[in-house]
Amino acid sequence: MTHSVVKGQHQLKVEKDGKKDITVVVPYMYDEEASLRKLYLAIVMHEYPFNISEHEYFVEFIKSLRPTFPIRSRVTIRKEIMNMFLAKKDRLYDYFKSVSFRFSATMDMWTSNQNKSYMCVTIHWIDDNWSIQKRIVNFVHVEGHHTGTKLSETFTELMVKWYIDKRMFALTLDNASANEVAVKDIISDLKANASATSLICDGIFFHVRCACHILNHVARDGLSVITPTIENIRQLVLAVKGSPLQWEELMKHKKIGSIVGDLEVIEALASKLKIEDDDVADSDDEVDGPHADDLGFFDM
Repeated sequence: MTHSVVKGQHQLKVEKDGKKDITVVVPYMYDEEASLRKLYLAIVMHEYPFNISEHEYFVEFIKSLRPTFPIRSRVTIRKEIMNMFLAKKDRLYDYFKSVSFRFSATMDMWTSNQNKSYMCVTIHWIDDNWSIQKRIVNFVHVEGHHTGTKLSETFTELMVKWYIDKRMFALTLDNASANEVAVKDIISDLKANASATSLICDGIFFHVRCACHILNHVARDGLSVITPTIENIRQLVLAVKGSPLQWEELMKHKKIGSIVGDLEVIEALASKLKIEDDDVADSDDEVDGPHADDLGFFDM
């Protein structure tokens, strides 16, 4: 026997109370519009295609949960998601205009798989509850050469558009040469078009170099020193795994020292494996699997 639910009728659902860590039964009322908004949010957050609503088994799944749930077309879904984006953007505009604290920004250039360049600008601030907040305020296509002047013009235009050009605290960039020019131009523009107090300490601390970019360079320099050894170890592993004879030889020598920590043992073992491979090659015995010589391990 089925029970029909009247529109607006309260129902019961079982959910877990996170604060008390208990399961409770609470009343709820089905809201079709709220369910649609959650569907749109799921599409955005999980990067589902707009035409997921036209997938056969997805539609069957939704209908099995609630046969009366309206399935929107991909065109309608795209339109509704854009409307949600514009509404949130307007609220963020109003919020930035209503607050008085300062903002920090990060800016980086991205290249898409269509070989088009985009500038991503993220704003960071601490709200009234002392919580760190951040929002991507623009992801804009940048045409032409990425000179410092071009980057500074694009960034300054975005800051003016979001009403925060007079409340900037710092800008974080990587160490590209064009960024050095861009920062100098941005500081000059802010000094010329904003008040004298718009920059902290007259902009001396405005440019913050990206720590992640610096650490990336440090790691790359370090890896460049040990890359030959790492490559030898990698090729040794491939050679040993591909040859039963070499695997047996490795098992015999594993008590010599720590294979992971003692590089000298590895080099010595590699030399021994090379000699034995040469002996095997001189004989007419055929062994399945690649040898170290075939992998170029000993071409030092």
